[in-house]
Amino acid sequence: MRHHKFGSFLKKARESRKYSQGDVAKVLGYTSAQFISNLERGISPPPLKVLKVLVKLYAVKPDEVMRVIEEEQRRHMKENLARLRKALK
Repeated sequence: MRHHKFGSFLKKARESRKYSQGDVAKVLGYTSAQFISNLERGISPPPLKVLKVLVKLYAVKPDEVMRVIEEEQRRHMKENLARLRKALK
């Protein structure tokens, strides 16, 4: 499952604070920016403890983060329902 919208949200939040992917990776204890890149490209969602740090670092509201996550989950559920209905025909 891809997390494109959430990844885009994270990228915009990072860029608004003028952080590079490398800056954020260092704060999180990673030696490479690849982890941040994967989050922003929607390859993987952040673990909860990482999300907590990102919310503070990017100065975003938790409610805003949850709204983006909920929208993405609704979209995935609709897509899966459509696939299921098609498969049952």
